[in-house]
Amino acid sequence: CLWLKLSEGVITVELIDPSSATVNFGASVNFSCTGNGSSISISWMGPNGVDTSNAVATTSGTSMTSVLSLVEVTFSFEGNYICIVEDTSDNSTATSDAAVLTVNDPVITVDPVDQFVICGDNTSFSCTAEGSGNLTFLWSTDAPAGVTQPTFSNGTTSPVTNTLSLMVVDSSYNGSYQCTVAGDGGNATSNAATLDFLCE
Repeated sequence: CLWLKLSEGVITVELIDPSSATVNFGASVNFSCTGNGSSISISWMGPNGVDTSNAVATTSGTSMTSVLSLVEVTFSFEGNYICIVEDTSDNSTATSDAAVLTVNDPVITVDPVDQFVICGDNTSFSCTAEGSGNLTFLWSTDAPAGVTQPTFSNGTTSPVTNTLSLMVVDSSYNGSYQCTVAGDGGNATSNAATLDFLCE
């Protein structure tokens, strides 16, 4: 909270909700700033390319609250968001601390789950993710048999589910399996799932 003595009174600048935020790809987030004074206006500054002109201000007495709403966020929304309160009578300003926005992009929405199979049967693991750009899936395992399935790209459709198919499994497939997803915003790795088996 920042207090400044201006010609028309005391301005209070407070970043209310939230001071920093971490959200997933495609989510929405609000930043709120409140100023108190006899004659004020509130504006926002964000990362290059992010439109902050749609903030909505409401007043109550000498208090003004401005809410900046960001929707369907991607990694390009990441950065600092700053609220600027101006006394319009003499153009004096008070600037808030930066609110930092972090976006998980891509994000795993469904992790692979454990599998139990009989030797000689087929099985599979699936992983679902969403994010910016072409999502590429790479499966990894600590099983002796390894993973021979190539990476998979989904084009530009999100979310997408990728499936690793294992055929005629035996004890060499025993181990943990997980997928790593790469997109324009970086990488995300799923939780590991275990493949266990019964051989007669």
